[in-house]
Order: sequence, then structure tokens, then C-alpha cells
Amino acid sequence: MEDLVRDHCTEQDFEVFTNTESIDKLTAFEETIRDLEREEFQCKRQLKRRQERKNRERFTTLMKKMQLERTISLYASWAETVKTHLISDQAYLDLSEQHGTTPHDVFEDVIKSEKEILKQYKADFKKLVKTNGIRFAADVPFADFNEAMSKFEFFSKLDDPMAKTLLHEYYQFKIKEKESDKQKKALKALAEHYKQGLAKTAELTFDAANLQAPDYGLT
Repeated sequence: MEDLVRDHCTEQDFEVFTNTESIDKLTAFEETIRDLEREEFQCKRQLKRRQERKNRERFTTLMKKMQLERTISLYASWAETVKTHLISDQAYLDLSEQHGTTPHDVFEDVIKSEKEILKQYKADFKKLVKTNGIRFAADVPFADFNEAMSKFEFFSKLDDPMAKTLLHEYYQFKIKEKESDKQKKALKALAEHYKQGLAKTAELTFDAANLQAPDYGLT
């Protein structure tokens, strides 16, 4: 220890060191080591937190990019999004491996923001569509939808492009939902008709069998 101290202090400090009791030297050395370890721990923790923040920011940026591209939307499934777009993405993997905010949390924040925007305009939009008897096909492109809807003051005054996008997707979703309900009802009616047909056929077959079958009863 003396050689180490001699190499890193002045002659005056070394003289103080040599005149210090051994137990005091050991205590001072141990305290110094603990201080250094504490500083190292704090430094590593700060670096870790900085990296975790960068990971969150990187994944958030990715989610916003996917939102603008409409790779994710209000009607997107998290499980399907991971499977199709994120399973091997490094930003997703990095955030998944740390504590705190998860990739799913960031995804839900995006969806929540879209829900809030849609909620703000949905009631007026539904009223406009119903009042004016507006009809589009379920697969209407945004450009055609936007051009037609821009003739109405409510829609033309929307400053947020995302609001227009969400209303377009909402309309598509509701039309597809109605078409799906109609299809289900049609299939249910067809199944009921088929069931009734089978019952009538079975009844006719049974009656015919009674008429044609020989009588094996006792006389």
C-alpha cells in the first residue's frame, strides 16, 4: 500500500500517511474503496437509465412512424402487429428486455390517442352521414372519401389530418361490420331453412315408411 500511496501523493502527504496508525490507514483505505464503488455504481445506473430512455424513445419513434404509415391503427391487434412487424425488430427487442415501460404500453398509448381524436369528432360525423344519406363502398380509398367529404363544412374545417384518416377508417369499419352482420343473418336464415327442410323430409320419409312397411303384429 505504501508504494501505491507514494506514487500518487506529495512528500508531505506521504509523511502524514507514514505517521498514521495502521488501523486508521486500513479504515481510510476501505472507506475510499467504498466511495469508489459507490461512484462506479451510480455511474453505471445513470448509463443504464440513459440507455433505457433511448430505447423507449427509439421504439416510440417507430410506433409513430408505423402509425403515420397506418401499419398500426385503432383497429390493429397487438399480437398480430408483433407477429407481422416487430418480432425481429431491434427497437422492439431492446425495450422488451428492460423494466418499466413495455412495447405494449407504447402501442396502447398510440391507440389511446387515436381513440381520443375519434371520440372528439365521431358524433358530428355520424350525424352528417345520416342527415345527408352519405354512402360509400366499404373499400372506398381515402382520396375519394376525402374529396367527397370535403364538400361538407364540418369535414373541410378539420385541421388535423389524422382526424380525417380516422373518420375514413371508422366509416370503413362500420360498413364492413354491417356487411358482416348481414352475412351472419343470411347464413343463420339459410341454416334455419335447411333445418326445416330436413325436418319436413324426415317427416315425409317416416310417414311413407309407415304406409309401406308390412304389418308384423299379432292378429
